[in-house]
Amino acid sequence: AEKLKSWQEKWGNTYDRDYKHEIMGDVLERMSIKGEIGQVVLDIGSGKEPVSKLIPEPKKVITIDVGGTLALPGNNLHLQYDFEDLSQKREPISSQATDEIAKFLGREPQEIRQNPWADTIIMADILNYVPYEATLNTSSKLLRPGGRIVIFNKPGRGYSKDLFSENGLKINSELFEEIEINALEIEYRDFPWEMPGEEEFRDETMLILVARKMLVEG
Repeated sequence: AEKLKSWQEKWGNTYDRDYKHEIMGDVLERMSIKGEIGQVVLDIGSGKEPVSKLIPEPKKVITIDVGGTLALPGNNLHLQYDFEDLSQKREPISSQATDEIAKFLGREPQEIRQNPWADTIIMADILNYVPYEATLNTSSKLLRPGGRIVIFNKPGRGYSKDLFSENGLKINSELFEEIEINALEIEYRDFPWEMPGEEEFRDETMLILVARKMLVEG
């Protein structure tokens, strides 16, 4: 309850919104042009201004955030959940969330429970606030083979460090290892804040990457 209250008090706050939207907008546009986004997008920790709204063509978009509710058009579903709690369930996500997602996608709940259903998963500025290993593991279970995870993150960056998870991301190289463990292959990686000659600092700097779920694990 205390954590929920803290997030609700910060609902709508953001930092470097324009920069984040510019960087991610470019990546999502390129993916869209190449037909890589698919039909179902999951935006985890969306905030009040989801980057998923930058996707050029209309999709089925599901946003999840503990902070508050969103008024969205008909092709969107917003779930006010703590993804950290959802990812600790025996099933990939809780039964209540599964039922809501199934209804939104026009499918049976059992189908959603047993089969991955997301074509693209977005994580923008969240990996410091959640147990990143569990979050990535849960996300990979929801992602269809050939689907993609898009990550925008800088370790240690945030306006509410008191809400950082003890198991949040500390260095980028740990994320690269976890991506491989979850049968994901990095297709695109960039360090947009990096200056010439600063390659040695890549573990701590801003990162954006796109990773594709392998068609056959291993």
